[in-house]
Amino acid sequence: MDKTIIIVTGAPGSGKGYFAERLMNTIPGIFNLSQTDITSVSTGDLIRREIKSESALGHKIKNITEAGELVSDEIIAALLKENLAYNPSKITILDGYPRTSGQVRDLVQIIGNLPVYVIHRDTPPELVLKRVKNRRVCAKCGKVQTADHADCISCHGKLVVRKDDAVIEKRLELYTKETVPALELLRMAYPHRCFIINGAEEAQDSVLHLLNGPLSEIF
Repeated sequence: MDKTIIIVTGAPGSGKGYFAERLMNTIPGIFNLSQTDITSVSTGDLIRREIKSESALGHKIKNITEAGELVSDEIIAALLKENLAYNPSKITILDGYPRTSGQVRDLVQIIGNLPVYVIHRDTPPELVLKRVKNRRVCAKCGKVQTADHADCISCHGKLVVRKDDAVIEKRLELYTKETVPALELLRMAYPHRCFIINGAEEAQDSVLHLLNGPLSEIF
């Protein structure tokens, strides 16, 4: 199997992170792969990790995200390139990247001629707002979950509202302005490997449909 990149895109709050998680957890069981054969890379996690490190770059990123702005393409590319350089997995799922047209061009340079599949989770705006309202993140381990739980289901840490969720309307405006054109570039770059799924559908149902259909050719 060639090293393969799977890109999962969608609006903020579309559930793309959960979808990527279900995809990562389902592939090994169906295709007899080990957990080390597949990894999920979220630029959001990379950003939060850098902020938590309290480096100079981390402080700069924190100010940007708390203002509801997008982190620059140059910063994202540097974080991603460093991560992929030490990533030995056969399949890498990119959760929420690329988000801008500039990031699409950066990604093409980073991954070269590797096979790429694009999955876009198309979610109605009203459902996005509902999900974001009910979304929480663990202040201790960073796991994203819902407000239905009293504390983190993984480490029992305190659940808090993500600061970028507090400016969701602005993030959706930026999504329309920056990410929708980037998606069009992805469609042009990978016309036969770009798939749109219903964001209102259960993530696991969409995962099984793709793995038994268009994504099966990877394996």
